[in-house]
Amino acid sequence: MSYRDYCDISHPAEPVPFHTRPFSHYGQVLCVAFPQPCRAAERFQVLLTYRVGEGPGVCWLAPEQTAGKKKPFVYTQGQAVLNRAFFPCFDTPAVKCTYSALIEVPDGFTAVMSASTWEKRGPNKFFFKMCQPIPSYLIALAIGDLVSAEVGP
Repeated sequence: MSYRDYCDISHPAEPVPFHTRPFSHYGQVLCVAFPQPCRAAERFQVLLTYRVGEGPGVCWLAPEQTAGKKKPFVYTQGQAVLNRAFFPCFDTPAVKCTYSALIEVPDGFTAVMSASTWEKRGPNKFFFKMCQPIPSYLIALAIGDLVSAEVGP
């Protein structure tokens, strides 16, 4: 984990001490020790690198469970508090945030996400951005053998 002053990105991010504590059977509390106290209304960035394991908010369909029967399908179900098993978040309706995500998928797969804009960044990369603050339980992701279809005006 690293920390960088939000307004000064000229300095490289510095690692900061952290630890986790159990929270529930599918989550942990992340405790971060910043190098100095933050002032009220001060902005900063925290870069988290993490892996998602088994959890109730990330669901898989085997290829035989899909319409094409050839490729698996993964989707998230964040409501009510399950996105805490998908990514680090303040999982309460009182806290809203904007977000962006760069999703890389295997060949032949497409990613879709609950975002206000998206763009393809190469054959297997999708960039999503949500500009309107939303609660974390509304963030959703699906990856599979998906194609677009015109359904009406």
